[in-house]
Amino acid sequence: MRNSLINNGAEGMGSILIHLTKKLTGLKVVATASRPEAIEWTNKMGVNLAIDHRKSIDQEMKRIGIPNAL
Repeated sequence: MRNSLINNGAEGMGSILIHLTKKLTGLKVVATASRPEAIEWTNKMGVNLAIDHRKSIDQEMKRIGIPNAL
C-alpha cells in the first residue's frame, strides 16, 4: 500500500487533508504531530499512523516500519 504524509495533522488544514486523503485515495495516511493531544486528535481523524515532527522524519518513518521514506 502506498503512503501519504500529512504535516501538522492536528491543525485545521491537516485535519481536512486527512479526511480527503482517506476518502478519495485509499492511501495509508501518516500524519505529523508532537503533543499527546495532537496525536490523539489525528487518530480520531482517521490516520493510520502518527509520527512526532520534532524528531527526524526519516527516523520516525523507519520507527513505524516505512523505511527509505525520503
